Amino acid sequence: MTLRYRPALRVCHGMASWQRFGFSRNAFNCYSTRTYDDAINYLNSLQTPHKVITENRAAGIKQNAQGIQDMIKYLSLIGHSVSDLDKLNVVHVAGTKGKGSTCAYVDSILAVYRKKYGFPKKVGLYTSPHLVSVCERIKINSAPISKELFAKYFFEVWDILEAEYDAAIKNGTLTNLPIEKKPGYFKYLTLMCFHIFLKEGVDVAIIETGVGGRFDSTNIVEHPAVTGISSLDIDHTYLLGDTIEKIAWQKAGILKPATPAFSSSQRHSRVALQALRDAGAELGIEVRNAHRYCRRMKDVKLPQPQLNPIVENAGLAVSLAHTVLRKLIAATLDITHPPLIGDDAKTLNADFIEGLEGLVTVGRFDVRREKAVTWYLDGAHNEMSMELVMNWFGSEYTKRWKQPQSRGKAPATRVLIFNQQGDHDATKLLEVVFKTSDRPFSHVIFCPSASQAQSTSQNAFVNHAQDSEAILNLSFQFSLAQTWQSLEAERDTVNKVQPHAKVAVLPSVADALDYARKLTVFPVGVVGTREWVNDHIKSRFNKAWTWCNPRETPITKAQSSSWLEDWQRNGRPLEAHVLITGSIHLVGRAIESLEQSGQAQEK
Repeated sequence: MTLRYRPALRVCHGMASWQRFGFSRNAFNCYSTRTYDDAINYLNSLQTPHKVITENRAAGIKQNAQGIQDMIKYLSLIGHSVSDLDKLNVVHVAGTKGKGSTCAYVDSILAVYRKKYGFPKKVGLYTSPHLVSVCERIKINSAPISKELFAKYFFEVWDILEAEYDAAIKNGTLTNLPIEKKPGYFKYLTLMCFHIFLKEGVDVAIIETGVGGRFDSTNIVEHPAVTGISSLDIDHTYLLGDTIEKIAWQKAGILKPATPAFSSSQRHSRVALQALRDAGAELGIEVRNAHRYCRRMKDVKLPQPQLNPIVENAGLAVSLAHTVLRKLIAATLDITHPPLIGDDAKTLNADFIEGLEGLVTVGRFDVRREKAVTWYLDGAHNEMSMELVMNWFGSEYTKRWKQPQSRGKAPATRVLIFNQQGDHDATKLLEVVFKTSDRPFSHVIFCPSASQAQSTSQNAFVNHAQDSEAILNLSFQFSLAQTWQSLEAERDTVNKVQPHAKVAVLPSVADALDYARKLTVFPVGVVGTREWVNDHIKSRFNKAWTWCNPRETPITKAQSSSWLEDWQRNGRPLEAHVLITGSIHLVGRAIESLEQSGQAQEK
């Protein structure tokens, strides 16, 4: 095996990187280059393998305060102190649902002020995970840093840590350093983000936590400009706890003394809001409810205004952006400062409205049109988010088929493409999809989010935290397919028997997209889509894949004849409305594939 990278040895349970992944030492001795792809390959070597994650869980190893101390040491090794982070005027955001959207809204509001008033001059944004490129995680002035800049700073940090550890070994001072020569994947990116923002002279840094807050690697900022906590729910229970109080305690770890703090209304759990307020009181601060800003947003055109959490995220973002802008203005002593929101104002000012309405999110309530297929993409991966997605998908589908041009046409085929193979309960997510869908799906497809193919174009999707064997044999996807069948059978015992979806398990996202496209060429119930897919898979993989449910959606002979005649006469394919959800990684792969095809257009 020949690989294009040569990572340094990393201590982890007594093994170096090449040992942990089952490679020979010589596999890492081929090249020593400094490209972006090399940087990503090195970065991927810092991922914790699935086997180690499983062992850690069995041993009860979780996040703890030692991780924060190690991050402070790493920061010091690359030449920065914790007090240096005060220069960044950090907006620190934690939460279960909506923390990424909140950060994006803050960034969009500050972008309006930067463009109109030249203030703040540079805004950094750090979020996770990425959809297509790792560069998306670190943005300056709303744009992902370039691959060249990423590679430059990646190796700058890498080389410093290498040199420091080599010197410590030589001087016998290794015990003063963290056990790991390099921090893990997310921690390394967090370290890079702070390094880049300081080197590039960022005025405001918007930082989204990874998991939790109290022991999250981003929580080394001692004096943020403001902190915010979005909606809380039960998630990541192994790491954060199995009650809303425990989770609130973890998230509240980002709160700091003498620092303004805001929370969304926590409308789903008053217990959560009270837990946050109690945590603030221990620090001598008030955790204010950002809902007061939501009441001023009746004239703001948000992407999905009927969904309360969207409004809640925007309201929290307004409170955070307003607070950091006031801090920056106070520091300049400039009497002619840009306009802000008055304390007694009943509406937001024009700049804030422009920032909220101007945000374009990719992979979130994302609709794309490709010939006869409409793709609906959303990386929802917890139950609260999934309920919102199903509400959105149902309303968009209904809206589409109420349009005059849709009258008399064959109903669109509804397709679900689903996967969730991370640290979430996929079965519960699938139950939410099934129970909250306003009408049945005709086709349900399960596929892994990422293959284990190691090509340079796909290295941003490598995920060693997943079970590679399960990805190859699709055992998890077959399990989800059986779950869906069980849900249909359970429904049939309560209500009269309804049409069942055709359930398929496919080996990749690309195959799932091809399947959906073919449904618009071969009308359902008229031409054998099942036979086409079987032949397609046989030719590509030299094996027949088992269909979990061979039943077709019932179609009358008259409907079949009418639709087929119309299709043949006018060359008009049937429409397919395809929902892709359950995993950000799944949506990322789908977006990459759609953009490479060059056919899908954003609506």
